[in-house]
Amino acid sequence: MLKQERLRRHVNELIAVCYIVAFALFIHGLAGLTGPRTAARGNVVAGTGMVIAIVATLLTPGTSNWLLIALGLVLGSIVGLPAARRVKMTAMPQMVALFNGVGGGAVALVSWVEFRDSSGYGSTRLTWPSPRCSRRSSGQCRSGGR
Repeated sequence: MLKQERLRRHVNELIAVCYIVAFALFIHGLAGLTGPRTAARGNVVAGTGMVIAIVATLLTPGTSNWLLIALGLVLGSIVGLPAARRVKMTAMPQMVALFNGVGGGAVALVSWVEFRDSSGYGSTRLTWPSPRCSRRSSGQCRSGGR
């Protein structure tokens, strides 16, 4: 039992280190995208970070959506790779805008799912006035602002 607990702790530490390395590679990759000479290398570095992040996610205990993750990777590759290879250099800004829009849509969907699964605002008690504001009738806070 003690060996299993120790192994579980080491796996969790490995996953955390993988996420930190992936984060550092994302930042380094973005820095490489600032110029045309370093853009290809920046893409490779950021892509390596993404592979590490995906592997860390799949190693996380309790990850049950392996099929959904694989489906997303396959569909994204089927749509994205041919589009990226066929685009002319003069249409690159439009392609980047399209990819950013699709990425933003994905973030919105993930945010909605997390909001729904975490009971949304149901677990947070909203109060008015805020705790730092004590004079309700005058509308002034202790700091002097509204």
